[in-house]
Amino acid sequence: MSDDAFAPLLIYGIVRADAFAPNDVSDLGPGVGGRSLSIVKRSGLAAIVSSLAEDDSRPPAPIDPETAEALAHRSVVEAAFERATIIPVRFGTTLEGDAALNQHLQSAAARYRDTLKKLDGRAEIGIRLALREDEPTATAPRDTAYRTDRPGTAYLLAQQQQQNQRRRRAVRTYRRALSDRCDRTVTTSRPAGSDSVSMAFLVPRSSMDRFREAAARVRAPEVQSIDVVGPWAPYSFV
Repeated sequence: MSDDAFAPLLIYGIVRADAFAPNDVSDLGPGVGGRSLSIVKRSGLAAIVSSLAEDDSRPPAPIDPETAEALAHRSVVEAAFERATIIPVRFGTTLEGDAALNQHLQSAAARYRDTLKKLDGRAEIGIRLALREDEPTATAPRDTAYRTDRPGTAYLLAQQQQQNQRRRRAVRTYRRALSDRCDRTVTTSRPAGSDSVSMAFLVPRSSMDRFREAAARVRAPEVQSIDVVGPWAPYSFV
């Protein structure tokens, strides 16, 4: 058996075995580091992979999503998503050769098939909410159990509490308003110290335009503006 059979593989995504022919991934673009892509099939599933030489450095954790390597990985996933239902795999996920990958596909086959079924005909659409700035409150609310011998700390914590409450109200408003136009929704980001929040929605591809129109009609007093982005492969739902 050649040494290539044990060469580490970088995983991009999982699709059904009939989604791509063995040599039908060249139009997905080059993989990370310009490496060629290939397909490994097992148990009715297929993994899109590229080789990873033994001396290649593994991506550090946490991974910066804006590095050239991470962007190349995402580009492959998005190209595959345009052609098939895909389970995106987090950048930096590797397995030691074809045998290890075959074993993984076999052991996780039932879970992957169930996930692919749930993702069929769906895409991820993101919404970023920019929140309005409230007028500062001079004192902490009465129900805030902060030490009164540290008024500065109490003030800052009270402002943080109010900001968190505004975020929760805004998220609740958008979830309720758009629940009948998506399958699932998750809050993906609450940047510390930022008046913003990001959400992801799993939306049928056939109704993405209607979803965007519905999102534009939602009104929440806490929200100053919204940014609707996507569609993407469903990263937030796997």
